[in-house]
Amino acid sequence: MKKRGTFIKTEKWDKLDEINEKITETIKDADTLNKLQTPCSVFATFESEEGYNRATKYNEQIQDGTLPTAYRKLLGKDFEM
Repeated sequence: MKKRGTFIKTEKWDKLDEINEKITETIKDADTLNKLQTPCSVFATFESEEGYNRATKYNEQIQDGTLPTAYRKLLGKDFEM
């Protein structure tokens, strides 16, 4: 999935098709599919610069401790951007 994200980011569409086929074949195995259902990273895009700036500010507030403890975790894990 990280390779797929890199191909999208670098606009290598020919390689994206290849990796999509490989992913499709890989997730047909139930055990492999279950292992892949725990998020470990996210590829995010923002509609505007304001959205990016808000996410960056949120991350800074988490790091410096100005946000309440409840906002420091996402899906039970530490949030870091």
